[in-house]
Amino acid sequence: MTIEYTEQNDAWTIPDKSSSLKRTNVVSKTEDAQVDLKPFKAVLMQNFPRGYRLGSSIEMKKFRRYFEDINGYALQQESDDIEKIISLCGIEHQGRIYAPQVMLSDELRDKLIYFIDKNFEEGKNVVYYEALFKEFSEDFLDQNIYNAEMLKSYITYIAGNKYFTTRSYLSNERWSSVDPIEDVRTCLKEHGLPMEVDDLCKTLSHIPSDRIRTLLGTHGEFVRNSKGEYFHADSLLLTDEELKNISALIDEEIKRHAFISGNELYDATKGKYPYINERNSMFSVIGWRDALKFKLGDQFTFTGNIISSKDNELSMSDVFASYGAEQKSFTLSALLAFAENMGSTIYFDSLYQNAARVSQEHFVSRSDVSFQVKETDKILGRFCTENYLALPEIRDFGIFPEASHPWTPYLLEHYVAFHSKQYYLMHGGYNRNVVVGAMVKKENVYDSFDDLITDILAESGVTLQKKDVLNYLSDNGYIARRTYAGIETLMIKARAKRKKKEK
Repeated sequence: MTIEYTEQNDAWTIPDKSSSLKRTNVVSKTEDAQVDLKPFKAVLMQNFPRGYRLGSSIEMKKFRRYFEDINGYALQQESDDIEKIISLCGIEHQGRIYAPQVMLSDELRDKLIYFIDKNFEEGKNVVYYEALFKEFSEDFLDQNIYNAEMLKSYITYIAGNKYFTTRSYLSNERWSSVDPIEDVRTCLKEHGLPMEVDDLCKTLSHIPSDRIRTLLGTHGEFVRNSKGEYFHADSLLLTDEELKNISALIDEEIKRHAFISGNELYDATKGKYPYINERNSMFSVIGWRDALKFKLGDQFTFTGNIISSKDNELSMSDVFASYGAEQKSFTLSALLAFAENMGSTIYFDSLYQNAARVSQEHFVSRSDVSFQVKETDKILGRFCTENYLALPEIRDFGIFPEASHPWTPYLLEHYVAFHSKQYYLMHGGYNRNVVVGAMVKKENVYDSFDDLITDILAESGVTLQKKDVLNYLSDNGYIARRTYAGIETLMIKARAKRKKKEK
């Protein structure tokens, strides 16, 4: 069906075929009176390109004035009747009436319809208004269509029953099935290789890009290969026999160590079945692992980079706790190598369930450390004369009572965290390269490290400016780097505490 345009008195008129009332420049009935819409349309087009606001007395005064200027006679009807006539002259959207003839240029209107028709000719069943608006967003900058909902109203008006319309999309078939998941699936499968999300959105331009990104992130068959790049799990080329062989590798390792990491599995497959990796060399280790997660998820549990049995599900936290329990002693270098092999950062909190750090480089089993608690707490009291003290403030360990290992900042950190009766450790997390945080007297309870930081800032004399505050916290050993999430809020709280104290 074609869109009909007629030209009368140098003005375009567009029939609305979606309504029993044809919006044309011929007479229509309003309150049993014949009304010529043409002069009303002329005012709407010339003087209200951004729409006439219904229910506004100011707009009505303007309309009456413009009408008389253009047509040479004044309107005699009541304002309510005039608004009813205005409503017949265009598109209503969010309380405004727009003349469709000035919403888009003729050239852009034709370009829009051509684009829609081209999508249907290419086999697409639906076109989403949101995707359509985004496609033409730059073209619409100097036009009078401001959002997808307004675009929907415009298309419905000018196209009449050319398309079938719903709340979020239009179609060329009345009962067209809408399945954007199938469109994404088909596109990725046909592409075969990892595909940039931006390219996928361009290819599936009839679907809103936000919808596509949501689908990619919520359906396991769509696998993230790297940042902004996805492929379909079936693009990982494996025969049934090869998949069984990989499953057997996982089984063997789980029987020995209770789990296997994605990195370890990738390396094991590469060593035993190199032709599999060569055939799938375009996929990253992470992509390779998550494609297997989709294919073998009914046999094994995939948690992050850890693959374990269905009966004994393990997390990365469990893995580091297990690592600490299995080693009588180990070095930081060995721990870093293990974390890299796991494809993970170090989970220190889990590691310290079973291990203790005694120096920059060395860790031992927690059963291998012992302290004279009463005497050690007494010495700490000589340093901590207030409610709390930054751990790096303690540098002289010569007066500390003998322990199972030579005193270091790391051994002190472990002692305060797990053995002291009078103090507890507060920090933003264990750090790989330095000891930071504070020892706090147990009678002073802070619900969070944020609360402690607020108190520190309130009690200090530091200028409450972001740069100065971060420098102060870092220089005094409370934090490792000159960054802290939400520091602006804590500064406001600290300022309020200072003012309250001054009163």
